[in-house]
Amino acid sequence: MKRIFYAFFLGAIVLVSSNLYGQTDNCFLYDYQPKVAEIPASVDSLKPTQKVSVTLKLKTDTICKVSKYVFGNAVAAWCGSYTDAALINATKLMDPTLIRYPGGTWSDGWFMDKVPTDLPDSVYDGTKYNGVSITATPKNKVGVHTGTQGGWVTTTDQYYAFRKAAGVSEGLITVNYAYARIGTSKDPVAQAAHEAANWVRYDNGRTKYWEIGNESAGPWEWTFMIDTTKNQDGQPTFISGALYGKHFKVFVDSMKAAAQTIGTTIYIGGQVQAAADNGNSQWALGNRTWNEGFFKQVSNTCDFYVVHNYFSSSSNVKELLTQPGQSIKSNVTYIWNDIAKYDAYSKPIALTEYNMGWGERQMLEHLLQWVCRHPFLCVR
Repeated sequence: MKRIFYAFFLGAIVLVSSNLYGQTDNCFLYDYQPKVAEIPASVDSLKPTQKVSVTLKLKTDTICKVSKYVFGNAVAAWCGSYTDAALINATKLMDPTLIRYPGGTWSDGWFMDKVPTDLPDSVYDGTKYNGVSITATPKNKVGVHTGTQGGWVTTTDQYYAFRKAAGVSEGLITVNYAYARIGTSKDPVAQAAHEAANWVRYDNGRTKYWEIGNESAGPWEWTFMIDTTKNQDGQPTFISGALYGKHFKVFVDSMKAAAQTIGTTIYIGGQVQAAADNGNSQWALGNRTWNEGFFKQVSNTCDFYVVHNYFSSSSNVKELLTQPGQSIKSNVTYIWNDIAKYDAYSKPIALTEYNMGWGERQMLEHLLQWVCRHPFLCVR
């Protein structure tokens, strides 16, 4: 997530693809339970006179298993305690099956309990990167938060309390990967993985799903480029899928060992690219080889693949309603093709963050206007 702040929930949906290339190892279906449809009473109706335009044929009565974690949401960790009764009741009505925390970009500046001492004073702002000249890249002051800060920051315990109050038993926690890149110790990757493992122990089985970092290939994240003069373990200036994959395995080892010590099972997701990038910037060059490098590094250690998508900035309601489905299909197809191309392991694909780039109020107004012009959409 780019550094844009909203006062509402950030839209987060877990989209699970459960049948790619004969896949059977799907961590989102381990607790799957079949459901039987309750057929409502029928009513007589006039037969339509229009010519048939769509025909649906089912070979069997079961199309596929559907994970109960398909629709989740997220808390914005800059919105306080989440103890408001109206918010809790509204969340109960929405009934998400999973809530993400502590955020997107915020996760890369987030520490569960305390800020470590081995952080640099500032980090590169990759969004201003120009050509290959590092000196042309300005720096930003490092700003971090902790899960014990309180006030306008949502603490770790407040997140757990909100889930309990709203009746949401499951979560998705995004751990700090940037610390592995910007940390100034002799082994920042081990330090960052240790921090993540500590969180797993503190979580104590309350959360099954975890992901390592947020949009790490993006120049808006602290992971994109580092000051190599501050780094002590020989990391390159720019991130790559292979480097992220190498670090990912360290996180997985530490976090799953921690889970084992407390007698619980967790599933960990890693980031993949979901679309081609044919640009000439350093960002595009990294994107083009990301999946190849990541897949070769992680082998079978990744439980699910993570993507994000800001679907549309259009003010056209029809486009806003249709574009996400088209985009998701394109994303999944791209990942499937890369899985086959690089002989990678088939895993479920989770869309752990999505949004629309247009103003919420304007989008709602246009949607209501469109519904009024198409009354068959209204529920009476």
